Amino acid sequence: MLAETIEVEKQKPHKSCIPEILIGEESREAFLEKLENAIESENSVICISTMQDSLNVVRRKKPKEKELVCYIPGEPEKSQSFNWMSLYKDNNKASEFLLAHLARTIMNADYKYNYSLAIYHYGITELKQIFTLGFGEKEEQLYVDHGGYFLEALFRYVAQMPNPTPVKAYDYLNSILRNHNEKQLLDILGNSENERIKELIALFTTLDEKTCFGLMSRASAGLSFLFRQETRDFTSDSKQAPDFGKLREENLCVSLSLDEDHLAEIRGLSSLFSNLAIQQLKNVRNGKTVYFFIDDITRVGHMLNLALEVQIIRACNIGLVLFAPSMQELEKVYGRTEDNKCGWQTSFILANCLTAKSLSLSKKLTQLSKNTLESEYLVKVRQKRILEILAMSSVAINQIEMVNRSNGLIDIETLPLY
Repeated sequence: MLAETIEVEKQKPHKSCIPEILIGEESREAFLEKLENAIESENSVICISTMQDSLNVVRRKKPKEKELVCYIPGEPEKSQSFNWMSLYKDNNKASEFLLAHLARTIMNADYKYNYSLAIYHYGITELKQIFTLGFGEKEEQLYVDHGGYFLEALFRYVAQMPNPTPVKAYDYLNSILRNHNEKQLLDILGNSENERIKELIALFTTLDEKTCFGLMSRASAGLSFLFRQETRDFTSDSKQAPDFGKLREENLCVSLSLDEDHLAEIRGLSSLFSNLAIQQLKNVRNGKTVYFFIDDITRVGHMLNLALEVQIIRACNIGLVLFAPSMQELEKVYGRTEDNKCGWQTSFILANCLTAKSLSLSKKLTQLSKNTLESEYLVKVRQKRILEILAMSSVAINQIEMVNRSNGLIDIETLPLY
């Protein structure tokens, strides 16, 4: 369902808001220089650091008048807490897209990268359910969407409890799975007094029982970044959800510092952080630019809808700057087809980001992205996602026909600016 489009004052994006991606180690210095310039500017900055060099720039170049807000999952005692559960107390229709998006982000998490943790934590039986759900993009999209219905319902249910935290939801779900009480939980949620929870479970249970139980296990796997005690503390010490929208009002520098030794375990967390920040910034529009740097897009987990976000994020005055060590690493996360061509998500990211490589490949990739999505189903999925993002970004609705006609790539230069 598309969220309501909110009328906002028309603001043209700053010219420097064209998304950028720098590819190759030879581009690393240029990325760090852009980060330094942004931090020294009057604009707020978010930086997700997976390497020490970018973290050093954030700490050393920040002006005294710019407040530094640190998120450090590996050192919760030095960090702001990242507890998003209070968001799910909101029954406002306008927030439904954000809450659904966060749940789908977790269902989309790269838990498959961490087999050893999954085997230790879930056992072989549950793993068979998790890893045998669907083959191909059509089935995967179905499972992410329906798993998102369940997870949003669970979060809304736990949010009604005293002092709700992600850990409380995670532990509650695991206790259900260990005791094989999946049907009982679905009955509890399905009979909730909260109409939104009942609606979500009704949608979820349109799938057969076996698939539903498998998706419940997959939801637990998506939350497996809460397995380590440090991450449990990091997401539990505050009752207040983060509000990245305030970067539009204040001159802040927000840093998420990820421990290299545990990157695989917290891919889902870093992806959730990125998606929440982008969605909250999109919901607050006052014309002020906020820069968003990710120092290695291939190490932070698959960002749900990133391939489509880069097509319109400029309209929201978000200056997105990404770094990838190589094309091969980028394709590992965002796709490569069996016939050795860029997957459609990789194509979209490259063709809509400003970079020497993407500019030279732009025309070729535009055609390639259309060729790789000839399936009628996937075309409809892509159009649906574009329309959802357009609606949430308060982009002019009369541009919807342009999306339908395009049947593919939206060029950043033809995208409506407000």
